[in-house]
Amino acid sequence: MGFFVYGSVLRLIGYRTFVDEVDLGGGYLYRPSKKFSGSISYNRFIFNKEKRIIESATSNDINWKNSYNWKHSKSTVILDYLFGKSSDFFMTFSQSKYFETKGNIFTDEDYLSFNPTLSAIMGTQNFVKTYSLEHQDRLEAINIYKFGSGPYSVNNGRLNVLNYSFKLPIAYNTPHYTFEASYKYSIPVNVEGALQNKRESFLNLTFFYLFY
Repeated sequence: MGFFVYGSVLRLIGYRTFVDEVDLGGGYLYRPSKKFSGSISYNRFIFNKEKRIIESATSNDINWKNSYNWKHSKSTVILDYLFGKSSDFFMTFSQSKYFETKGNIFTDEDYLSFNPTLSAIMGTQNFVKTYSLEHQDRLEAINIYKFGSGPYSVNNGRLNVLNYSFKLPIAYNTPHYTFEASYKYSIPVNVEGALQNKRESFLNLTFFYLFY
């Protein structure tokens, strides 16, 4: 339990920009019982305005996360209110099962961990209209902007299911660092207008190091 702050810097490989995005945030962690835990936080996203390689209709996020451990699995509900040029509300429901190897891998202190997760996201889509209005020329050129439909003919403020996904993270853990590889399969549904997309697979590699 207690307060926390964080910061991160993002740079995209293949571009001449030095920094593309800076994320800053802080919040409070709480644990009223052994099975129930949660956090509430505020996050600020700062984008490179000169190059505009990365850009979002929202630059602020208020996040409220709550988890309950049932022993056999863990249930998590995350509420997000994102605001900036547009405002949207999202609810993420997930069910996960964490387990790890009991035997040692290379040393007496390392182990593998697994955390398969099923998730569903509900939310509003006001960001679609904002994106379409700001990128009409680009969208017309690639034939994905439709006049008289999409963000202009639907209620983007309506709460709807937006995505289903399955994620399988596999991590190699030591006392000082963790290397994680994760696979995610995403199924978008009811995404309207210019941001319609299809089912996608993602592979993510992450490295954490703990200084102490």
